[in-house]
Amino acid sequence: IYTISVAVSEISLFTSMPLVALLSVNYTVTIFVDTLGVVLTLLFLKFNWYEAKWQEFRQAWEKRGVSFGCYALLGHLPSLPVGVLDLLLKDKSYLAICGLTWAHNMLVAIVFSTLYFTWIHILWAASGYRC
Repeated sequence: IYTISVAVSEISLFTSMPLVALLSVNYTVTIFVDTLGVVLTLLFLKFNWYEAKWQEFRQAWEKRGVSFGCYALLGHLPSLPVGVLDLLLKDKSYLAICGLTWAHNMLVAIVFSTLYFTWIHILWAASGYRC
C-alpha cells in the first residue's frame, strides 16, 4: 500500500492537481515504513535463511518442484534496498517538516508491534496452537 501511494503521490506532482495531502502522509510514515523494510530483510536472513530447520523445510518443498527458496528470497530481500533508497531519495527538507518525531515513531512501533503480535496469537489459537 505504501509503495503504491508513494508512486501515485510522486507522479501526481507532474500533473495540474498534485496530491499534496497523500504526499504529506507518505512523508510522515517514511522512517517507520522504511525501517520495517530493512528489518524484514535482516530478520528473515537471521531467523529463516541461515536456520538449519528452515533450510530442511525449504528443501522439502523444492524436492516437490516448488522454488520455495527463490520465492522466499524474492519476497524478503528487496525490502532492504528499497527502504534505504526510498529514504535516500526523499526531499530532506520536506521529510523534516512532515516526519514524525523520535517519540512518535516509537509510539507507532509499539502500537504496530502490539497489533502484529495480537494477530499472530489469534492465528496461532485458530490453528489449535500448532507450530
